[in-house]
Amino acid sequence: MIKQTTQNVLSAWDKHHLEREKMRQNRRQPVIKAIEDALHSNPEINPEELFKVISAELPLQVQIQVQIYSLDSFILFVNSYIPHLYIEGGAIKTRTIPAKGEILESVFAWRAESATGSIDELHNYLKKKYNCDFWAFNLGSLEDFLTGNNCQVLEVKTKIVFLPKQPENNNTKEKEDINEENECIICMNALRNVVLVGCGHYCMCITCANSMNDCPVCRHPYKKDQVIKVFST
Repeated sequence: MIKQTTQNVLSAWDKHHLEREKMRQNRRQPVIKAIEDALHSNPEINPEELFKVISAELPLQVQIQVQIYSLDSFILFVNSYIPHLYIEGGAIKTRTIPAKGEILESVFAWRAESATGSIDELHNYLKKKYNCDFWAFNLGSLEDFLTGNNCQVLEVKTKIVFLPKQPENNNTKEKEDINEENECIICMNALRNVVLVGCGHYCMCITCANSMNDCPVCRHPYKKDQVIKVFST
C-alpha cells in the first residue's frame, strides 16, 4: 500500500485531466499551423488582419473548441500557445524559446522557494515567467517533462512533491542488504537511515527526508531539524 502511494503514479483524476489536456493540445495544432502559414505568406501582417484570415479559414467549430471568439481571445491564444510568437502593441513579434535546461532550472528554482506545491502551481509559475503555456513548448505534459529529466513526481496529501532521483546504487554489498523491510519507501534505492521526530517513523533515507515536509506514512509535518540520522551496526 505504501509503495503504491510513493511510486510515480498519478491518480485517476490526474490521468483524466492529462488526457483532456492532450486532446486540447491536438485541437490547437491546426490553428497554430494556420497562423504560422499565414505569417509565412505575409510576414508584415498585423494581428487584426491575421485574426480575420484565421477566422475565415478555420471552421467555426474549431474556433469554438480553442476558444477564439474575438481579437482579444486570439491574442491570448497566440501568446499562450505559440512559444516563438507573441503579440504586443499591435504588432506580432518573435521570442526565443527557452532550452530544456533553462526550464528545468526554473523548476528547481520554484521548488527551492515553495518546497512543495501542486502541478498547477508550478505550471502557473512557468507560464508567468515565460508568458507562455507549458504545452506550447512541445515537450509533452509537465509531469512527463519532470519524470523524463531526472525528477520523481510523488503524491503526498493533496500536493505534488518533486524530488531529484536517487543515483543508481552500485554498491553491491549495500544492494544485498536492501530489502522490502529496510528500503527507503520513497526512492526504494537506499537504506532507511533517519527517524522523524514527532511521529517517530523510520521509513526514509536522509536524501528523501530532506526533500520533503510531511511524513509519507502518517502525513505528520516535520522540519529539517527534526530529521535524525541513525546508524546501523
